[in-house]
Amino acid sequence: MLHTSSMFLPAMLLGVLARPSVTPQAPVNEPPVVFQTYTANFTCQGAVTVIPLDGSAVYDPEGDPLTFQWTSGCPGQSIAESASQSTTLSIDTSSSCTVDCSVRLRVSDGVNDTFARFFIHISGPMQAELDMHPGSCPNPVQIGGGGVVPAALVGTLGFDVGLVDRPTLRLARADGQGLPVPPIHFVISDVAVPFPDDGCNCHTLTHDGLPDLALKFNKQSMVAMLQLAQEADKSYLPVVLTGRLLTGEEFSAKDCIRVQK
Repeated sequence: MLHTSSMFLPAMLLGVLARPSVTPQAPVNEPPVVFQTYTANFTCQGAVTVIPLDGSAVYDPEGDPLTFQWTSGCPGQSIAESASQSTTLSIDTSSSCTVDCSVRLRVSDGVNDTFARFFIHISGPMQAELDMHPGSCPNPVQIGGGGVVPAALVGTLGFDVGLVDRPTLRLARADGQGLPVPPIHFVISDVAVPFPDDGCNCHTLTHDGLPDLALKFNKQSMVAMLQLAQEADKSYLPVVLTGRLLTGEEFSAKDCIRVQK
């Protein structure tokens, strides 16, 4: 038995030594995952259009820390923080409100780089703000009698009322009925405050330190051309002011009036 075991043991050891060695393979580092190419549409905001650059959906499969680098070939572009995951891009739209360009994002996990790209389309008309009857809420228009109806095309940091081509201004009903009416008086003055609202809410604020284009409409012409007499007493009517800038861009601005009989 001892002789047999001594012959068998070296054979077992020989078999073990003959097996090929296996070197552990390091795990493959997966590259960061980014968004697919797409086109983002924006409305022109005036001389400068600011759009968001959002990389919040970008991630690394292994959870490695990421670095970001935004670049763009858009006209007059300026990126607020080009190394941030999410930031803003300012584009020069002073000469044209129609812009097509692209943005590229480089993402790195320290081992692999991944690139993402999306396209930007900016178009007009730009949206401005209208305040019918500044300082009053609601915005009443009395059907009877003469006089004028005041209004203001509100100036903002992105909308310079000094560039408005005044003869192009027209006030119309939002529902398309009646005929548009032009203002009869213009003056640049701080008489209104921005109040973004798609409904018929209103406010009584009148000063924010920025110049507005104060307007006056002949009330009799406004009542006749907008067909206000057919509206119910104390009813609200959305109206739209349209026009162009001296640089050629079109714009529109909305508010509501309250018809009173």
